[in-house]
Amino acid sequence: MQTNSIRKALWVAMSACVAAVLLAACPPSSFAGTPTMAASRGKVSEETSRLLEQVQVDAYKVQKDADQLNSCMMEPNLYDWQLDGYYLDQARYRVNAMDAMLNQLRENRGKESILQQKAINRIAPTLVNLTDTTQLAITSLNRNQSHLYASQLKAYAKDMYTQAKLIGSSVGDFQHYSSDQKELRQLKQKLHIKTTS
Repeated sequence: MQTNSIRKALWVAMSACVAAVLLAACPPSSFAGTPTMAASRGKVSEETSRLLEQVQVDAYKVQKDADQLNSCMMEPNLYDWQLDGYYLDQARYRVNAMDAMLNQLRENRGKESILQQKAINRIAPTLVNLTDTTQLAITSLNRNQSHLYASQLKAYAKDMYTQAKLIGSSVGDFQHYSSDQKELRQLKQKLHIKTTS
């Protein structure tokens, strides 16, 4: 337990060092046409945070659907294309929900922090790939409802799992970073350390 506290303290300290080096190397005035650091410190949009968290939850559910789909194909004698269809349908529903949330996030441009903008930009191309892969898997299953083509479906399930995992972990990484930055600001305030601009 003490090791985790030490690791967290080291992570916060390293984040502070990296932030200080970046600020020193690139003062806010050098970013012509981009939001200032003061703007990036603005309130994080709660709606954007909620939507990103829901994208993360749905991404983990798609991972589970893809894992279940893959598990169904492990026993060739018990192969049931209808069960595969069920898991693909669940995945499609969640992927469509993530796509709708991403569209909503795009419509709300300007209401999120710079960090949230980066998270959205990071997950967008992967979500497009996940949407395409899910559709390819559904099309493949519809055309070939026998176990002879399970290897192709397995490959799609593996890709879906990987892409969903990347989306979920990307959102999680940005959330952890944001949380660490908030904790760092609180520690600086508590220790009466002035933040350099």
